[in-house]
Amino acid sequence: MEQHLSLIFQERCDLMKFLIVEDNEITVKGIVDDILDKGHTYTICAFDNFRKDESEYEPDIIILDWKDDAEDYDAGNTIFQKIISQQFVPTIIFSAIAETIDIPSEINMHPFIEVLSKGDEDDVIRCIDKWVPYIEAINKFRVHINTSLMESIKVLGTFMDLGEKPADDIINYMLNKRANQFFDDDTIGENPPAWIEYLYPPMKQHLMVADILRSIRKETDDNAIGYPEEYAVILTPSCDMANSSEPIKVLIATCVKKDEFCNIKLGNQSIDSSKGKEKVKQVSSMLNSGYNYSKVALPELPLIIPYLTIDLKSMKQVLSSEIALSKESINKNHKYYRVASVNSPFREQIVWAHMINSCRPGMPNRDMQTWAKGILE
Repeated sequence: MEQHLSLIFQERCDLMKFLIVEDNEITVKGIVDDILDKGHTYTICAFDNFRKDESEYEPDIIILDWKDDAEDYDAGNTIFQKIISQQFVPTIIFSAIAETIDIPSEINMHPFIEVLSKGDEDDVIRCIDKWVPYIEAINKFRVHINTSLMESIKVLGTFMDLGEKPADDIINYMLNKRANQFFDDDTIGENPPAWIEYLYPPMKQHLMVADILRSIRKETDDNAIGYPEEYAVILTPSCDMANSSEPIKVLIATCVKKDEFCNIKLGNQSIDSSKGKEKVKQVSSMLNSGYNYSKVALPELPLIIPYLTIDLKSMKQVLSSEIALSKESINKNHKYYRVASVNSPFREQIVWAHMINSCRPGMPNRDMQTWAKGILE
């Protein structure tokens, strides 16, 4: 079945389908020419025909005008609300009144929603070029979701044989469990990038153990990647934070620079030299262990999180009320905001390192070198 759906997808992803909601076609001629030059297809519809044309055409990208005459001022907004609430399609709002269009910031910041002023069609073309490779991947994922749904709903057959329908939340739980298992069985390749361990943006509506936090500072540009010292990692168990209606104390570990993970330095040696390769092998072995004494390394999430080292000996407590769940929800009482979550099993790796470090009794320094020689002799 999945192979059959993949063939359908392959036929579909050879082109992109654009739906242009516009009453004056001449204003988008350059965009249409570019769409055709790149082998894609399009259809133009009036505001009144949007719902019919969208359902029949099933576009990959919508280019939406926003009427500015008094009588139909809300026409664009009405269509946009349908797009984001019923069946989302990546949308470029292309309007002469772009600067006056009021869209909630959490929606306007969506990577597949863009508001552009009419006049320069090149801005729209550049946006399309940036989106197309990712929309192809989204379309493939939609096929995958459909396959997952068809597999997941098989569990309902067992419920029907019981003779009494279970509560909706039980059915939802079983469907979620089956769908998660379907996706967990997928392969992501033998060597995915290290940043695959991040869940970004985070989705849970409560804090989780191993969530990555960033401190809020007046002098910091939150739109740029920060310095390692600005970040921290939550060590409090997720269950302690999930159902608390009152602020609780949250244990966090501070972060330091990446080179503090171990004392192995490359120096002026080339990473491709024999000594450089040996050092890469040594550090790789430490990374594979998950921790190095009280230090845990975290990979870079490009443009979002720098390479980090969690220092499990540098911990402090903050109130959960001082942590914003996202950058968009920051208020004056917050001292941190959540940047990303860490996926399983990497989350458990951090917890395990914390348990080992916190449960190990403190011991005074000794002459380990002489001791080691005595063992080896």
